[in-house]
Amino acid sequence: MGQCCTIRTHREAGPNSHIPERWMTTDVGACGSHSRVLAVRMITHCMFDGKPQKNNLYLGNSIAGNDSKTLELYRIRKRVEICTKGDLRKNSQTQYVHTPKGQIGGGGGGTGSPTLQLVLCNIKKPSLPANIDRCVNFIKDASAANQNVLIHSKSNNHDTEAYSIAIACGCLMKMHSWNLDRALYQVTMQFPEVELSYDLAKKLHAYQTTLNIIETTYPTTEDSPQS
Repeated sequence: MGQCCTIRTHREAGPNSHIPERWMTTDVGACGSHSRVLAVRMITHCMFDGKPQKNNLYLGNSIAGNDSKTLELYRIRKRVEICTKGDLRKNSQTQYVHTPKGQIGGGGGGTGSPTLQLVLCNIKKPSLPANIDRCVNFIKDASAANQNVLIHSKSNNHDTEAYSIAIACGCLMKMHSWNLDRALYQVTMQFPEVELSYDLAKKLHAYQTTLNIIETTYPTTEDSPQS
């Protein structure tokens, strides 16, 4: 069974790294494109070496990544395009973001490249952490130029959207020295209906260990005080 986004069947469970397998899967991810509704939200002000930057990090779906008006509205100059190998073998039943090859950067994707394309595979164990690190380096370069960044899926495929959420959580963990609970809480504050799959949560929890981040329990969106 591949990666998936999950939506809560009950409201009592909160975002944490031990996602119950009883939670129901759905075709609509945190930034699900199957509804054909554009979704984009700012998930953090960028921060490096404990210093706040002047640019923001956004998370969106494939529709947002393809919408020039939205990119202009949020002043997004850099995109991190998440895809799987299946997305590179396009079929007519799936909608894709069409990014010209000349706009896709290689290696770490420096400031000269408007798009960093990350191809993830659930078979390769180093894939997720290594790609999180590449994404963070790309965001750091964009911060130096005060450029907003959007993380989005290349397609509305289940695996692709799930990976985009995991990459976003991983970037928050590394930038802010947050544990998985805190990072996932930040994402679900903007997209409250969605959680990570059990498998991706396990991988991010392992990534947390490599960052030497202390494990703590963070409140759910239901437990947080009302403003």
